[in-house]
Amino acid sequence: MTFSVILVIFYATVQDNLADQDSVRCSREIQQIISEAAQMYTYADEEANISLILDVPSSIQLLVFGGLPRNNSLNDVVHDEATSPNYFYMTDEGSIISGHAQVRFCGENDSCCATFLPGRYHVTLHLLMTPGGPYVAITT
Repeated sequence: MTFSVILVIFYATVQDNLADQDSVRCSREIQQIISEAAQMYTYADEEANISLILDVPSSIQLLVFGGLPRNNSLNDVVHDEATSPNYFYMTDEGSIISGHAQVRFCGENDSCCATFLPGRYHVTLHLLMTPGGPYVAITT
């Protein structure tokens, strides 16, 4: 009986640790994209492009650039001028982690959230100029 309890506690600890590692990996991937986008936003000319590899860990349900969830629902994602510089991801455990960048990911009146499920993506960051100001679009 004691061995079973210890085994269950050990398994739960390992699972929590793996989920934490995936969250850290996802945060690093996000920071890489934000860093490259900020460089483009600050220094590049119109129509500049950068290609990157994005790895979304398997314990992340969804990663979105350019929007925020409303009412903690992934079926109701807000994408407008106010949420354009935001990003968020949702873990398998149901946690929603959001953040804000200095870079806009959508243009004026666009519904252009870049959404990623778990997996590996070859993404391209495109610097686009609009009357409302520059933004960085993310495409696969």
